Amino acid sequence: MKKITILIAVIAGASITLGAYFLASQAGPQAASIQLNQSLTFWVDENGTGTAEWVYELPPSPLAGLMRLEIVGGTMNGVPVHGMGVENAKLKYSADVRSSYAKFGIEMENISCNITGLDEGETLKVTMNWRTPHFAYRKDNAWKILFQPIDNESYARESINATKNLQSTLSVASESSPLNYTSKESIIMPAGANIANENELLSLGIESINYGGGTTENTTTFTKQIEGRPTVVSETQALVTQQLITITEEDFLESSQFFPINYTGDSPAYGFDGSASWVATDMKFGRERDKYTVSLDGQEFNVTPYQLLYYSSKKVVNLAENSENQLLSGAQPISVLPPDNEIGNWSAVFKTLTKDNYVTTARNIRNQITSTGKAPGEINSSIGPLRPRDALFTFLRIISLHREHGELSDNIMFLPAPTDNLLNGGTEIPAKNAYFLLNTQSAITDTPQVNQIVSDIQEPSYSDKRVAEELNRWTYENITYKLVLGWFTSEEILNMGEGKCGDKVNVYLALTRTAGIPAKRVTGFIIFEQVTYPFTEIAGVTPDGRYIVGHAWTKVYVPPDGWVLADPTGNYFQTPAYENNIYSSVEETWQAVLASYETTYGELT
Repeated sequence: MKKITILIAVIAGASITLGAYFLASQAGPQAASIQLNQSLTFWVDENGTGTAEWVYELPPSPLAGLMRLEIVGGTMNGVPVHGMGVENAKLKYSADVRSSYAKFGIEMENISCNITGLDEGETLKVTMNWRTPHFAYRKDNAWKILFQPIDNESYARESINATKNLQSTLSVASESSPLNYTSKESIIMPAGANIANENELLSLGIESINYGGGTTENTTTFTKQIEGRPTVVSETQALVTQQLITITEEDFLESSQFFPINYTGDSPAYGFDGSASWVATDMKFGRERDKYTVSLDGQEFNVTPYQLLYYSSKKVVNLAENSENQLLSGAQPISVLPPDNEIGNWSAVFKTLTKDNYVTTARNIRNQITSTGKAPGEINSSIGPLRPRDALFTFLRIISLHREHGELSDNIMFLPAPTDNLLNGGTEIPAKNAYFLLNTQSAITDTPQVNQIVSDIQEPSYSDKRVAEELNRWTYENITYKLVLGWFTSEEILNMGEGKCGDKVNVYLALTRTAGIPAKRVTGFIIFEQVTYPFTEIAGVTPDGRYIVGHAWTKVYVPPDGWVLADPTGNYFQTPAYENNIYSSVEETWQAVLASYETTYGELT
């Protein structure tokens, strides 16, 4: 894994919170480098569960000052800054890191976060601990650990854009200062394990990424023993300058090597329920596999998703009937043909299935596959048609929750697998867009005042596009622009009636998501040939000498157009005046929205 993306998630969070408004005059003329150190250790147990500790240290520097200020507040050249507070900062940093790992299909549970060094002159230190179930998984009777993005192309694009945003933040925080970054990552296997592909890992040598403009990243991988346990260690040195990077997405992916760690060890003791939990995690983050290695009645088999649909539906029925019947009816899993197509309804998203509802659905699927030998393409349920992948994801979640709590859930929220499309009135919508409807830490949906605003604007005859445009206009007209530095929720801004661009975005996201319109935050830097006060005090400079100022806007999903720009600060919809002057931008991902929800409010169940 290219670890530079994890640090960017946290640093970018600081610049976004202040709207990238860090007064350059505070930094002084010096161009001394900024140092950042990170260490990450995973301890892996015999069932593939990882226990992690992540330590992030930022010695005194203008960048440390920016991040400290967003937490505790204070003043910048006499301008008050509203700090988010330590507890909100813990949630925000936890969500940022959680989102970064979600892009690799890695879950984080039982997260704890501690922040120290909040006094000026101290080293800012963030320490995070968590548990990752199924950090290692079974494949072909062996264990495998793989840090690989679920979507390589999106990962490359987001990494490059995030690096440009980080460079822009550096230029605002401290003129000409580069960032030196060191990282050490250790993955400690269970006692008695042997690394099966050790020679392959050692042959990697130094993995290098040249971003252009002097920004580089070099990683060395080696093995060692820690407390008698085999360990793979990766050490990274990175330099981020403020010169323009030139790397393409293709070059980035070609330079990024994703090699697994394969190691020997006994089969897990968790049975089919544990296998269900692993596949549910895979599906939650959108990773699709042709086959899964699962435990059926004490034996390991490689099964297709449609075979797994049969056995998971059978397991749900067995649990409901308190049956001890084995899942296998012969020596080998049954054969299940795939459906001709998959059809599911967008209107089912986030609806509730009662226990009677989901057990009946499971029984029907089991019986249909038994009689036809083929998975259904459209599954009837009490909340509407479901795709087979969504039924599988639902059953796996039910089994996982039963494993955790010892009983079947009375109700479960329907969550779509974030792959392929759902139908909404005959129009296909990417299933992952459902997660752009969720509550987050800063954009709070379905509150009394948000519901009232949406109700006043939304008319039955209005299209989603019309509603999105009207809500954009409402936010522009009713939230007065004011350069109020600091972090605020949408509810706070609605009560204050004023705020900067990022605050208007929080309000707009709360409104559109409440209206049932998927929406995402976009943050970046806009190029200006000239700037006036107060932006003269907060502007950075591009490598070619142009001014850049941090900005936030949104994109909303409105069929049949797809994603369109909406900027409630300037009342722009679809086409902004600055369309050709965007220096860098990073779009919020559905994983980031989900991570913020689950970190702030708890797991979606």
